[in-house]
Amino acid sequence: MSAVDENSKAEVSNERSGVTIKDAFVFVPLVASGLAITWEIGFFTRVGGGAFSLFSLSEHVTFAVQALPIALAVSAILVAGVFQWDLMDRYARPLLQTKGTSSRRRFAKGTNLFGLVTFTGLTVYYYFYGQSALTLVIQLISATVCAGFLISRTAMFRPIVGGAFVLLSGFAIAFAAGFDRARSDIVSTRPLNSIRMGEKGKEGQTKSVRILRTGERGVLYFDTAERSFGLVPWDLIQHIEWKISSIWER
Repeated sequence: MSAVDENSKAEVSNERSGVTIKDAFVFVPLVASGLAITWEIGFFTRVGGGAFSLFSLSEHVTFAVQALPIALAVSAILVAGVFQWDLMDRYARPLLQTKGTSSRRRFAKGTNLFGLVTFTGLTVYYYFYGQSALTLVIQLISATVCAGFLISRTAMFRPIVGGAFVLLSGFAIAFAAGFDRARSDIVSTRPLNSIRMGEKGKEGQTKSVRILRTGERGVLYFDTAERSFGLVPWDLIQHIEWKISSIWER
């Protein structure tokens, strides 16, 4: 065997090596950081009103830390999903390229078509009547998977297609989870925070609000009585009081 043939085989082997464990150790923290920031963006998308620009980038990174433990777990699952897609490309796609029986092909297409119609219907329902952005996103992902396999099964098993889809799905889920977290904080039945606001040396006014974020510029809150958001500078805050949540009372 010539050296050219050996080099060609080595190149093919490297191309087929796919994702490695070493890649996972690099991707997991990077993807987790991206997911945490995406969660923060989803949170402020629900708040709206340009509230995201009221805080600095370093503050947003600090806020996103609270979602980092979950983001690490999700990123590990996503990277594992990329591994699985790579393995399916190596072993499952060659089998799918065979013709097989006509009844088996019709069954597979019928199953994918049924799933596509079902998940599309659920997506429409949750869009108009649902109360969870996360549920809506999961339905969209499921419908997309069914549509992809209905159009081309072999293309869906390719690592570049599967890896991109898994990562995009993860970021979409993180965005929706942040959006739902903001909505949960807004409609929560937990005890409200009391803020006494006023100029120094004068008697302040106390408001019962839901504190969402605190930063260098002040306190971002939601007024449940007026159904509005607000930012109070620290210079006007005289006192902040909060009660223990009922979930911690025993």
